[in-house]
Amino acid sequence: RERFQRLAGKTLPVSFGTFHSVFFMMLRHAYGYRAENILPESRKYDMIREILYDRRLDAEDDGDLIRSVIQEISLVKGQMISLDYYHSSSCGDEVFREIYEAYEKKLHQNRWIDFDDILIYTYELLKEREDIRAAWQQRFPYILIDEFQDTSGMQWKNFRPLVVNSLSEGYRTMIVGDVKQSIYRWRNGDWSLLANEVERQFSSLGVNTVILKNNWRSAPEIVNFNNTFFEK
Repeated sequence: RERFQRLAGKTLPVSFGTFHSVFFMMLRHAYGYRAENILPESRKYDMIREILYDRRLDAEDDGDLIRSVIQEISLVKGQMISLDYYHSSSCGDEVFREIYEAYEKKLHQNRWIDFDDILIYTYELLKEREDIRAAWQQRFPYILIDEFQDTSGMQWKNFRPLVVNSLSEGYRTMIVGDVKQSIYRWRNGDWSLLANEVERQFSSLGVNTVILKNNWRSAPEIVNFNNTFFEK
């Protein structure tokens, strides 16, 4: 943001943010959420520990179990998996379902949302409220998504309605990424979206792919050294 403002030399109506920050902005306008409504990760850990204690679900290493359950909760939410079809690797399926439902109940009772809820609530909002979706489509006629190789399926589902409008109305959307630099699989990042899905989904709208083959970031000495290294 700071570099853009320096290059532009003036303030322009351009928004910057991560997926989560942009989506939370939408939720803030729609539901009045504030920063204190976002559950801190440390508090999530304590909540799961309290749930395990209340149900006397002891383990040899509670820390490992809690972290594993938190990862599975994020997986279920991030991929919108029905608990009826999910098999837990941390504990029994019924036990996991009980923990999950108790966790969700605590969130609703305290009007908290976690980072995965930000994606889910935005998806539901844009899907169900055509007026709100149209307003944000007008707000973002030009869209640039960077580091797309680490985008999750849920993030793409949320942003897709805005991108569809941008393309179909003659505006512009640019997606930038490198499948070889995907490092967030553990956080549901899916490089195949960049490699396959984007062009397939929007082929009828005239997607243009530009391959950047030259390394403009590194000095020639570094590029030549690396090329020689990998050739050996």
